[in-house]
Amino acid sequence: MAASVLLTVLAYPPAALWPLGWGMLVPLFWAVERMDPRRAGLLTYAYSLLRGLLIVRWLVHALAVEYGVATPAAWAFTALLVAVYASPPAFAVLVYRYLRPRLGTAAAP
Repeated sequence: MAASVLLTVLAYPPAALWPLGWGMLVPLFWAVERMDPRRAGLLTYAYSLLRGLLIVRWLVHALAVEYGVATPAAWAFTALLVAVYASPPAFAVLVYRYLRPRLGTAAAP
């Protein structure tokens, strides 16, 4: 998961190494394929949460500096927003890992 987070964050600005986007999820997918559904969903949620916080950290700055929101409140809002947006990928992986053994390759995206 750490490799996927690192590759994802480096693919976005300020590093903007966009070619890393072609392989940024490979380590995550490799790990998820070897896990039970619950752990795969939790790992994907953790990946999405960490990646989201690192990529949209600019939002905290914008809220605090541009709009005068207290920094702890800006972090709380950003964390809540990212936590909500991290849920759909985690749920999709959970369902995928649950169906994969039952449907074989037909469950593959």
